Amino acid sequence: MKQAGFQARILLTYSLFVTVLIVSFSLVYFISKVSKTDKAVYQDLVNRADRMSDQLDTVISTMDFASTDILSLSEFIPSLVTLAHFERDDGRYQKDIVEALKYIEKSIYRYSLMRDFYRVSVYTPSLDYYSNNFDSYPEKATIRRWLDNNIYLERSANLSGRIMVMPMYLDPWDVEGQVPVMGIIRAVDDFQEGNITGYIEVQNPYSIVEKIFNTPDEMNIGVTTRTREGEILYQSLNSPTSRRRVFFREPYTYQTISEYSHISIEISRDRWAGISATVKTIWIFFMITMAVLFISLYGIRYFTIQLTRPLRELRKHIDTIELGSLPTSANLNYANNEIEALDFALTHFHNRLNEALKREIVSQSLQLQANFDSLQAQVNPHFLYNLLNVISSMGLESGNEEICDVCDRTAALLRYSTSTGERDTTIKFEIDHVMNYLSLLKNRYEHKLTYSCFLDEKILNVKIPKMILQPIIENSINHNFQKGRTKVHIKIKGFHNEVDGWLLCISDDGSGISENKLKQIRTRFSEIREVLNSPSSNVELNLGGLGLANTYARLFLYYQDQFRFKIDNLPKGGVEIQISGEMNKGPGGK
Repeated sequence: MKQAGFQARILLTYSLFVTVLIVSFSLVYFISKVSKTDKAVYQDLVNRADRMSDQLDTVISTMDFASTDILSLSEFIPSLVTLAHFERDDGRYQKDIVEALKYIEKSIYRYSLMRDFYRVSVYTPSLDYYSNNFDSYPEKATIRRWLDNNIYLERSANLSGRIMVMPMYLDPWDVEGQVPVMGIIRAVDDFQEGNITGYIEVQNPYSIVEKIFNTPDEMNIGVTTRTREGEILYQSLNSPTSRRRVFFREPYTYQTISEYSHISIEISRDRWAGISATVKTIWIFFMITMAVLFISLYGIRYFTIQLTRPLRELRKHIDTIELGSLPTSANLNYANNEIEALDFALTHFHNRLNEALKREIVSQSLQLQANFDSLQAQVNPHFLYNLLNVISSMGLESGNEEICDVCDRTAALLRYSTSTGERDTTIKFEIDHVMNYLSLLKNRYEHKLTYSCFLDEKILNVKIPKMILQPIIENSINHNFQKGRTKVHIKIKGFHNEVDGWLLCISDDGSGISENKLKQIRTRFSEIREVLNSPSSNVELNLGGLGLANTYARLFLYYQDQFRFKIDNLPKGGVEIQISGEMNKGPGGK
């Protein structure tokens, strides 16, 4: 009876264990699978939005280029000025007016414009109108209504020659007025008095926009795009049906802004539509697993009887194991493969435990060596300081005060860069260090290197990591001189913005960075963010160097993602790096 009762308890324990194990595994698998699907669906939305953004930028940039190309013609703007300022009834100006009209007409009657766009139009406040689309020609009243009632004309007049994207509208120049189009408009002024002399309008069929943002109906994806001014450029008919919360989470939503046209794209998808197939598959798998479990319970009793025989012998063997002793296998009579495997696993565990102890001893030794190296690194600068003092004394004896000055500035540079007492500093001290560094480089490059610095006094006491600006400036100077530049100007600016934040800008007037290199740098920054967000405790040791990647990583470790780091080419040449954060944020983003 006692034996039967013990076996029953073993059977019950084993059954409960297997049940909990399967349920736990199913739950973990369910969460993992749903999470992966969740990420995959969201990444699909991101990819779609980025692809839509690139395609839209291609369309807008092509239209922008067409208008810019027309403006670049040598006599185009003077022709518009002629039409705007010369009296039409004055016979003295008739020849100039006719030539101006012909030149504008010739400017837009080109094969490339007719091929690539639905319509390119030029019109003036004087009701002059020209278009490369010969299907229709508007009356003066139509032009007047368009000039008086078009809100985009007034807005474009305030953009200093920049284009404005016009959302879907019915083509006003079409006779029937039923052709949906989208376009860009650019106001042209006379560059002297600032008066608007005309407008360039480039149109494309609205179907191009619909083709870019169209998504399969069965995916239940909604897309809404807005221009920089907030006007809706496109809005899909099918938005996520439910807007319901699945597993206490909102529908997928991703928003991006196109780089060229600055049009915002918001794309969303019903969460259940994205993961329903995965959930159904996992549910079927769980039901089959539970069915197999209940069937297998009938055979468990037999295995419990076989498993209980060698357990005591195995327990005796476990009791004999001590740290440092050589592991041996137990002599288990009537043992089955499972118990033998357990015995082997215990022996293997003992081996690994001994190896772990050995590795721990080696690790402690390496830590002691690292501490010694750190102390040694603090001793080495003292030798350099003594050497600089000797050189400075020699400069005094020879009457060369410039040598003394260079030695003093070099010592200050070393003292700041090798001090290990604190890992952060203020913007004031960091800028002082950078200006000292630039003055030393000025001694080397002379007239080839110039620099300037402007700082708002409100940000001087902001805490930042040490040595984040020197690597940027050093990289800028080396990069430009290595590319054959004969002169380089470094500009450092610091501002305090209206939202209680600070901004540092470091720029040069060099040759800039290629788009491919910029993409590599930004990819590297993304990789650093991903690695530093991992739970690894020694990730900071694997960064190395003092380049842009190291600077970005140290900023991330210091501010915990509560900062902004931006690198871009300047329109007139050169590179600008912006570092910004909040005034009240310090180490750890606190």
